[in-house]
Amino acid sequence: MTTLLLFALLSFCIGLPSIYQKIRIWWVEFLLALCLGFVFAILGSYWLSLFHLDGDFIQSDFLEYCTGVASPHHQSTGVSSKRSTLPLFIPRYFYRHFEIFDALAVGSMFSMGCIGMLFYYWGRLLGNHIWSGICVVFAACTLGPLTLIGHHLTSYPEMTLCFILCAVTTTQAICKPTLWTHVIGGIGIGIALLADARGIFWALPMFSGIIVHCIYIMWKENFRQGLILIVSCGVPIVYSWFLGDYFFVPQAIGFEEQVDIRPMLYRFLGSSSGYEPAYSYDSRWVWGLESPLTIFDTISFLLEQGTIDVPDQLSNRSEVEVGRKLARTYLEISLLSLVCSCFYLCTKDGKRCWALLCSCVPFIVALYGNQSLLENHSRFYFQTLPATAICMGICWSIIGQYIERRNPLWYVPQIILVVCIVLGIQKTPLAPQGSWQIRWTNSDASMNQWIQAYQDGEMNRDSNLRHCRRALQMVELDQLPFYPQVYGNRK
Repeated sequence: MTTLLLFALLSFCIGLPSIYQKIRIWWVEFLLALCLGFVFAILGSYWLSLFHLDGDFIQSDFLEYCTGVASPHHQSTGVSSKRSTLPLFIPRYFYRHFEIFDALAVGSMFSMGCIGMLFYYWGRLLGNHIWSGICVVFAACTLGPLTLIGHHLTSYPEMTLCFILCAVTTTQAICKPTLWTHVIGGIGIGIALLADARGIFWALPMFSGIIVHCIYIMWKENFRQGLILIVSCGVPIVYSWFLGDYFFVPQAIGFEEQVDIRPMLYRFLGSSSGYEPAYSYDSRWVWGLESPLTIFDTISFLLEQGTIDVPDQLSNRSEVEVGRKLARTYLEISLLSLVCSCFYLCTKDGKRCWALLCSCVPFIVALYGNQSLLENHSRFYFQTLPATAICMGICWSIIGQYIERRNPLWYVPQIILVVCIVLGIQKTPLAPQGSWQIRWTNSDASMNQWIQAYQDGEMNRDSNLRHCRRALQMVELDQLPFYPQVYGNRK
């Protein structure tokens, strides 16, 4: 029986030599993507970040992440109601091998490497060329905040990984419409919805883009095929809804409360803001905990938020002005690159142009929203600049693909030129030492405050703090410093 199976397998393989070629190409591209992801993480964390960061790391809300990583169960008492526990599964894994600070740091660096790989695949799918993927990764290296992903002791790197995965799987479903690519696209959208209550902002436009493309297939090509693709994409999304109570705690804070600007106005202006505490919400959007039909109330709430005026005394703060100027610069680069990329892709393949718009517009709209923020933190750009890197990379690759028809050896000087731009050897506005780039600082003192509270014994008084207290106690017992060591010697 075994001999017959081996003979049948051998006959099948001999009869399909093209499959060998596809497998070989797949492995080559996977290794290339792996190398590029490694380069993105290491180059960004240990070299480029030196130009954009004062200090070794950036953190915020330390207690939330410390408890979420160190707790024996991902929904143990004390776990934050503001965050999904899904992104924390990565640092929770590394917590088995590292203490709490390095677990968060290694989790961020691992996520940064995965993001680099996804950048390659995203560009590869849109540009339909290996060179496009390579250019996207190098373009991401020129965007200061993205080089700091590995230095954040939060769940923002892992959350960003989920949103970029959603964009890549959406792009694949549109560019290569098959049953399995739509299943994977649905899985990517489901992951984005489970990664954070705000994931609907990215998931809804991308899902809509897939549905519109499927309707086009039903109308122009094959009605049955388009219907099957819609169902295959929708099934994983529906299934993810039933996983909501596994990743969100029962008292999870909804999308509305997280984006509400009124508490921020009260924090800065007090009672003169006109927005006293005890805010009410008609809906609570949390995927899997509330009905999906609440999305209409959520959209209505977001429209109301857009009508709230920010006083000039807040808009004129130096931090706000610097942030808005930076966001405006990134937005101009994004829009110009998007227009050029769309024009190029329209002449090649309409599907890829549509995929570019569907996967990039949510990030660019979020970047536009950064201009209205009252605080300026690098983590706010993690979930807005990926589209900038994609559009820039596609534009860079256009020249390379044009020259290739004449002489592929022209890629060598192009790679050298791109590397020189990224490393700052060639002085350009995109160089890490460019005058418009800014240096980020760790403006949140919560980590030092909680470390001091642990050392003073104050954390013993609240049982909800026991998981983080034990994590800090392990660091102390191992006679290790209360900060990450993976970044080298602290100065």
